[in-house]
Amino acid sequence: ALSIGIGCVIAVVVLLGGSSAALRVRPQLDRYVSGAAMECNGDERLCERRLDEITLAGAHNAMGSAEDVRWMFPNQDESIPGLLRLGIRAFMLDVWYGNAVDETVKTAFESEEQRKKFEDVIGPEAFAAAMRIRDRLIGEGEPTGMYMCHGFCEIGAVPFDSALTSFKTFLVENPNEVLLLILEDYVSPEDVAAAFERQGLLDYLYEGPSGGPYPTLREMISSGKRLFVMAEHDAGEIPWYFAAYDEVLQETPYTFHAPEEFSCAPNRGAAGNPLFLVNHWIETTPAPRPTNAGRVNTDSALVSRARECERQRGRRPNVIAVDFAGVGDVVGATAILNGLDGEE
Repeated sequence: ALSIGIGCVIAVVVLLGGSSAALRVRPQLDRYVSGAAMECNGDERLCERRLDEITLAGAHNAMGSAEDVRWMFPNQDESIPGLLRLGIRAFMLDVWYGNAVDETVKTAFESEEQRKKFEDVIGPEAFAAAMRIRDRLIGEGEPTGMYMCHGFCEIGAVPFDSALTSFKTFLVENPNEVLLLILEDYVSPEDVAAAFERQGLLDYLYEGPSGGPYPTLREMISSGKRLFVMAEHDAGEIPWYFAAYDEVLQETPYTFHAPEEFSCAPNRGAAGNPLFLVNHWIETTPAPRPTNAGRVNTDSALVSRARECERQRGRRPNVIAVDFAGVGDVVGATAILNGLDGEE
C-alpha cells in the first residue's frame, strides 16, 4: 500500500575523493572481528543481541529532505547522509521508474489504473498540481531509470543509485554498524539487484533466514553482512531481498491525523513475523509539518508509545519510524528502549 500523503526525496551524492578506491574493495572482514570492547551500532552492550532484540531509529520516506530546494513536501529535514550521521539506522525508501527531462523526472506510469490510484491516495489537489508539472514536460526524456519518488517523480526525484552510494560510503567508513532498508518498490527485483551490484554492495547484504533466528549484531558485523534489505511488494527470488510483510515485518497503522489517534493495532504483516515496525508520524496531506514532529518526536512520547505497543502486541518494537527525524530525539528514545540510558 502507498504511504498516505506526498513525501519526498533527496539522496546527496557523496564526493568520495581519495576514498573511492576503498569502495571498490571487498569488505575487510578481519577488521570487524573484535573482542569485548567492540561497539555494535554505537554500543558494546548491543553486540550480543539479535536484530529482533534491539530497537532502531527509523526515517519514514527517508529520501525526501528539506535540504533539496527542488523537492516539494519533504518528510525529512536531513539528507540520507545527514540521517546516518544523526543515528538513523532504518530507512523507508520509495523506488519508481522515471525519465529525466531537463532537471525534472517524468514518472513512468504503467497504466491508467495506476494513475487513478495516486489520485485516490494523495487527493485531487496534490494530484492536479503534480499533473500540471507533468504536462509541461515535453517528450519522454532520457532512458528509463530508477528514482526515489513518492508517487510522482515530477514533484521530487533522486536517482536510486545515489542513495546506495551513500549507504556504501557509510558502511565502509563505519565497519561496526548494521543498517535496515525497507523499499516500497515499484520496480522489478532484478533491477533492484542490478543497482546493488552496480554500487558494490553485494558483499554487505544479509542472506540468512528471513524469519530468524537472526545472528547477533556481533556476528553480522564479523561476517560483513550488515545490510538487511526488504521489499514491500515483490522481492523475487533474490537471496538477500526479503518480502517485508510476508516474512519479516509486522506493523502498526500509519495514518494518524492527531497524536490521540495513535494506535498499536495490527496492520500489515502476520503476528508471527519477527520484526515489529511502529509507524509514528502525523499525516497532513499534502505537506508534512515539522511542527507536528516537534509534538510527537520527543523521547518521552516515543518511549511511551513504544512501551504501550510492546504491552499490546507482546513484542519489542524493532523500528520506530518518524518524520523529520532531526526534530525531537528518536535516537535518544531508542537508546532508552535499548537500555543504554539507565532504563529499559
